[in-house]
Amino acid sequence: MRFIKKQLLLWLIVLIFGVAAIAIPSAPRVPVATKAQVDDEEYWARRVERRLDRRQEYLDRQTKDDKDDAEDSKDSKDDKDADDEDDVDDVDKDIERRREYWRKRLDDEW
Repeated sequence: MRFIKKQLLLWLIVLIFGVAAIAIPSAPRVPVATKAQVDDEEYWARRVERRLDRRQEYLDRQTKDDKDDAEDSKDSKDDKDADDEDDVDDVDKDIERRREYWRKRLDDEW
C-alpha cells in the first residue's frame, strides 16, 4: 500500500513539473493587452466637471434640507429664509469660482 502511494505521489510531482516545463516557456508569447489611448486633457476636464457637478448636487440637497427644516420651525422662519438665500448665493459664487480655477489650471497645464 505504501509503495502505491509513493508511486502516485511521484507521478503527481512529475506531472506538475511537466506541465510547468511546457507552460513557462509559452507564457511570454501570450500577447499583452494594448494600453488604451486616452486624451488626458478631455479626461481631466470631464472629471473636474463631473466632480463639480456632484458637489453642486450635494450642496443643492443640503440647502433643500435646510429650507425644509426652516419651514418646519415657524418661530425662526423669517430669519432662516434670509440666511438661506444668502447662503445659496455664496455657495453658487464659491462653486463658480472653483470651476473657473480648475478650468484655468487645466488650460495652463495643457
